[in-house]
Amino acid sequence: MTERRFVWRHQLAETAGDLLSIGDGVLSLYRHPRLYDPETGPVGEQWPDLGTGEADSSIVWGNGFSRPARVAIYPVGDRFAVTDGSRIVVVRLG
Repeated sequence: MTERRFVWRHQLAETAGDLLSIGDGVLSLYRHPRLYDPETGPVGEQWPDLGTGEADSSIVWGNGFSRPARVAIYPVGDRFAVTDGSRIVVVRLG
């Protein structure tokens, strides 16, 4: 945003949903977390057992993330946590 230019632009094969930057990747949250490589675009890793909802847009209009999933990214970017309101799962990348 500060450079006012696209640093990553790629047509994804699936709906992206909410998007987050994590480490050197882009985390997509539609139905379940998927980690994309910003250089090539394809999914590097995915976690289909972690439901994250079906928000079909990354634009949330100031309402925070789409319901029901809540996600926290560790500042160093090597792990993230997802909660569905009943349990919390921490995922370490790599």
